Amino acid sequence: MRKSASISAALLLWPGFATAQLPSSSPSALEGLSARDVATDRHPSLRARALEFAGAMANEGFNVRDGFWSATPTSAHSRLLAVNLFAGNRYWFCVATAPGSEIPKLAVYDPQGNPLELISRGAQSLAAAGATAGVTGQYFVEVTSSGGPLGEFCLVYLFQ
Repeated sequence: MRKSASISAALLLWPGFATAQLPSSSPSALEGLSARDVATDRHPSLRARALEFAGAMANEGFNVRDGFWSATPTSAHSRLLAVNLFAGNRYWFCVATAPGSEIPKLAVYDPQGNPLELISRGAQSLAAAGATAGVTGQYFVEVTSSGGPLGEFCLVYLFQ
């Protein structure tokens, strides 16, 4: 009995990415990615750039979460990622796109689909957004571009 309880607790804490849609109360109509997009590392150079960019936050005491989210969008729709965040923890989400592409933009939504106030940083084809989780639950990270269509990208996130 005790062993199964510890396994259940470990599963709740295991970091993971899932694609999702915002709760129906949200006015945004966003499209998620398939599990195929999340499970493969088709863009290792983008992942390296995202991790290098995230290094600045790691120097401030943030820990990089295991895993990443890499994709090549097939439409002009926004991309939405579901992440489990814990109340009171601070998070940074870092995204890299191909050099020369539009500056990516990030938005983070709480479990009810309301946008969070973010601290934003960005340069060239890199962007980061920082937020503090108000409640424990499933949050949603939206990746868009600052102008044209969203190209290949990789997202990593950090916590403190």
